[in-house]
Amino acid sequence: MLLLARHDGCDEISFSQMAREYFGLEPEALERKIKKGLICFEFPACRTNLRTSKVPLLQLARYIEQRRTAAVARMGKYAAE
Repeated sequence: MLLLARHDGCDEISFSQMAREYFGLEPEALERKIKKGLICFEFPACRTNLRTSKVPLLQLARYIEQRRTAAVARMGKYAAE
């Protein structure tokens, strides 16, 4: 809901906008990291040029939630030590 509100109810944003706002990277750098597997953000196989793609906010929300879950689990390990 917060992503939808932030983007005026649009259900997609441009790859370039996502790269800058949510990853702090230029689109070219984010595309390289995704293709190398350094960032696991899934796109349909048919999309060859990510920089001109639109990204569904639902997909971005899932990625953010996965990263949050992993961070919470890591924090739990440190707290247990």
